Amino acid sequence: LFEDQKDTIKLTTLVSNVVDKETQAKIEVVKERLIRDFGYNDESATDVLNYVASIFARGDARE
Repeated sequence: LFEDQKDTIKLTTLVSNVVDKETQAKIEVVKERLIRDFGYNDESATDVLNYVASIFARGDARE
């Protein structure tokens, strides 16, 4: 998910409405898996996704 979209993912994408419905659907799938399979609650899953997005954002800034 993130590798395919790393050039287009922005930090706000994960916490606000996303224009790209396909990307939002993929994010929701990952979030649901974090909740269902790993015991995260909604807020924690969002925090994890924000953290991962921030790592990609920093990586993109270096390139």
